[in-house]
Amino acid sequence: MMNVDNNFFNNFINLLYIQSIEIIQQSSEDYDEWIFKNYKIDKTLKEFKYYKVKDKIERTLVILNGKITFKRRRYYKINPETGKEEYIFPLDKLLGIEKWQRIDNSVKEKILSFITENKRYKDILDTMEHVKISLMTVSNIMKNAKTDEEYYFNKSNKKIDIPHTLYIQMDGTYLKMLDSTKQGRKKIKKHTIACTVHTGYDEEKYTVKRPVIANKLGVFEMDNIPDYLKKEANLKPVLIKLFTLIETHFKLTPNIEIMILGDGALWIKNTKNFMRQYFPKNKIHYTIDNFILQVDLKNISISK
Repeated sequence: MMNVDNNFFNNFINLLYIQSIEIIQQSSEDYDEWIFKNYKIDKTLKEFKYYKVKDKIERTLVILNGKITFKRRRYYKINPETGKEEYIFPLDKLLGIEKWQRIDNSVKEKILSFITENKRYKDILDTMEHVKISLMTVSNIMKNAKTDEEYYFNKSNKKIDIPHTLYIQMDGTYLKMLDSTKQGRKKIKKHTIACTVHTGYDEEKYTVKRPVIANKLGVFEMDNIPDYLKKEANLKPVLIKLFTLIETHFKLTPNIEIMILGDGALWIKNTKNFMRQYFPKNKIHYTIDNFILQVDLKNISISK
């Protein structure tokens, strides 16, 4: 007979959590084993072909599921010019993990997804139950955030089809951060521009209670001075990233229209003019974001 008590569901959830960590750890080591057996013969592993196995080294990584620890092989080859050994971890490279990295990119991306929502660091951590990192770590991820070419350059030849309209949602916000100095920690604010690009609602996954955006990508730029955002010079960094992302990821034909959505700020409206110069064959529109419009209408009704 099974013993069931009022902790049944919590115990079951904890068991699933433990098993998920074990599965991920084992899968990582299995992947490393596959590399070892195939790196001499598999064409996808040809960059490691002339390396030899040195040893196995353990590493720990914080992922969205929690903290995992796994062993993977370290390989080496002799540099013909220096005569010294050069080391590489094929598993790390294939997983996109830097040798100094202790927090997985999925955790960083989850934290950065709140970049325009003005959430407290504690609230952000609360959305990731099993991620055990400090508030200072969250602050550093926010503070050091940058849009690297890896994120907005498309290295594949496949581009996203646009049904009819490409939507660009733009917003500016202040991010509250902690800055470490010799005198201690102090609170600072950094102005950030965030741009989200998508092709509208995902018709297959969309529900009334849970609207889902299709093909959502984005870029952001930090340390812009709000008073001068209407000037072209200060908009250039984020617009270059935005236009590059659009060109490399989306199949933008002349019949596709571009809709810019924002809160009415002058710098967002001016983006329309810059975009017309960059995409002269496409119709460019600007409108107030639906969320902002609903807030304004609600405020008007309350004031009456």
